[in-house]
Amino acid sequence: MKKYIIYFYTLMMITFISCDPLDETYEELDELIDDPTAAQVLEITLTDDEYDLLEEEGVAKYGNFESEDEAKTYIPLILERAYPQLGNGSSVLVTYDLYNPIRINNAVELSLTEAEYDSIGENHPDKLLGTDSTYLTSESDIFKAVEYVYTAPENEDVVTLTYDYRNESVSEERESKLVYYASQWLLAYEPTTEDYNFMGQTYPNFDSRSLARERIAFLFDRLFPFGEEGDIRASIFTYTYEDDNDTPDDDEDDFRVFEDFLAIFIHNGETWVPQQDAMPQSLQFGNEDGVWVPDNTIRYTLSAPDYTFVANNPDLGTEASRGNLSSFGNFSTLSGYWTSEDIIEAIGAILKNNFPNSEVGQKYLVTYNTYPAGFLSVHLILNDEGNYVVVE
Repeated sequence: MKKYIIYFYTLMMITFISCDPLDETYEELDELIDDPTAAQVLEITLTDDEYDLLEEEGVAKYGNFESEDEAKTYIPLILERAYPQLGNGSSVLVTYDLYNPIRINNAVELSLTEAEYDSIGENHPDKLLGTDSTYLTSESDIFKAVEYVYTAPENEDVVTLTYDYRNESVSEERESKLVYYASQWLLAYEPTTEDYNFMGQTYPNFDSRSLARERIAFLFDRLFPFGEEGDIRASIFTYTYEDDNDTPDDDEDDFRVFEDFLAIFIHNGETWVPQQDAMPQSLQFGNEDGVWVPDNTIRYTLSAPDYTFVANNPDLGTEASRGNLSSFGNFSTLSGYWTSEDIIEAIGAILKNNFPNSEVGQKYLVTYNTYPAGFLSVHLILNDEGNYVVVE
């Protein structure tokens, strides 16, 4: 009997010893979650479950927001409900989907007249005939022409322009589709029959817009392999769908619709990226006394040139503190060197020097090196007087 008692006692001791550290860990986690002062910096991408938290409000039903203002209004509710452990001073960079479909706005067809050729300076002498001829000779001419004949474009307007074009001694009538997007004219690429075949299409059209965008992006990587980050290209492809309002007869094509569809592609430095109906966007939010608000805070860590800038500025700190900073590359907070007020003034001078165009209300979370405490951070805001002060 004593043998079993010993075994039982030993088992209880092992259980007690092994569980005790876990209990302490759980208590620490609970304290972190329950502590309203726990400030953290996070980056998150909203999931379907988080969009579902807005079911009661009736927004983001399809996993996206319809405007930036809507996102600014309702993302704080998501943060409040999904991340209650984040306390005052926390900052979250939230990536969400913004529904901003690209569609043809106004579609017009224009043909250049003799007078318009003359007005844009494309009336050329014909040496053989001894007369003047009107034609365009380059892509820049085409842009010049559309800017002249279509003077008040709106975003996503499409102009089908007919004009005479001469390449060397050969003249021909051409038709181009030009797209006004992001305050500039783009010459839209229209896939050929061979292009559609290359993209796996039996017919020269797509019945899926998302598939079309993905396939054309792949085509652009092949046709325009030297794109640079930020470059924009447009394509107009044929989109086909069944019109539910029509009644089919013996010929099923009678109730199919074929229409031009606009797609925009932006180069990310490596590949052409199709702009889908809902695209990821990011907004930053800060927790101010338990309330999530849009936050424009820029995070900045001081570098060696910043410390050198301060060390060489006789208006900052004292001669001794600047000398110490020059020698060691950090703010010594030991007696006789940098006070908290001196450091804030120095960092404010750095921000003014590095970011001269910041507007009133711009916030910076600045990380700086000190001795002996190491790296610290301070949250500053540019006030109406043009000075950086601590965010309260």
